[in-house]
Amino acid sequence: MLSGPGVSFELFPPKTPQGMEKLLAALGDLASLSPRFVSVTSGAGGSGREEETISAVRAVMTASGLPVMPHMTCVGRTEDELLDVLRGYHEIGVKNILALRGDRKADAPAPRPSGHDLHAIDLIRIVNRHFGEHFCVGGSAYIEPHPESLGRDRDFHYMKEKQEAGMAFAVTQLFFENRLYYDYLDACARHGIDMPILPGIFTITDGAWIREFSATHRVTIPPALRSALDRHDGDGEAIRRIGLDHTLAQVRDLAAHGVRHLHIYTMNRSENPRIIWQAFTNA
Repeated sequence: MLSGPGVSFELFPPKTPQGMEKLLAALGDLASLSPRFVSVTSGAGGSGREEETISAVRAVMTASGLPVMPHMTCVGRTEDELLDVLRGYHEIGVKNILALRGDRKADAPAPRPSGHDLHAIDLIRIVNRHFGEHFCVGGSAYIEPHPESLGRDRDFHYMKEKQEAGMAFAVTQLFFENRLYYDYLDACARHGIDMPILPGIFTITDGAWIREFSATHRVTIPPALRSALDRHDGDGEAIRRIGLDHTLAQVRDLAAHGVRHLHIYTMNRSENPRIIWQAFTNA
């Protein structure tokens, strides 16, 4: 799935028919870039509603014929419920799963009486135990500590456990400082983690949103980038230009450091991803 240089794109399930039309139009453009795969998040806006994901996965597979990797969350679910979802994906020809714990939503079921919610490693084990010859299983990587992290040593211990449980690759949380990614790869190597870890590339288009996201998800905004966003606060066009310029500098630096695959968070648009991929391949 990941041999050689390539690109992959993340999409999210639209909430409306008009949104689906826009998604499929963007997908037609993105497909011309020959992505290695397309991922689809777990419900619109990461809601965790599996039916939204399954519907979008079907539409993307039908429209493009590309390999599709649905995000699958396990928080608040039982093994039997997860197996039902996996059987459904198996039946429609899905070959790849991104196994995630997921965030508990306000309308999610209460924790099970045992008090033990399933975690990503449980889902990885379930997939490989029941569908090990069918699904390639990926997961997430936090190059900056997750808000619930209990310490970096433990984080790397969990990543190694996931690798040993059958996680074949990981996709990083979005980041804006490449040094953090390089340092993370070095630390993974020291801990015996040798699976591919794809850089998740996100372009800022909304200054207020990214400030809130970075604060709640522990994502570093480099001082120069934050200063530029602050200076142009309220100027949407300037923010978009600043965001794209920063991303282009990022991917050129990644290429210079030998990175061979980008995973681009598209927000269901194709214009910036096309520009980013061209800059990466021309670097």
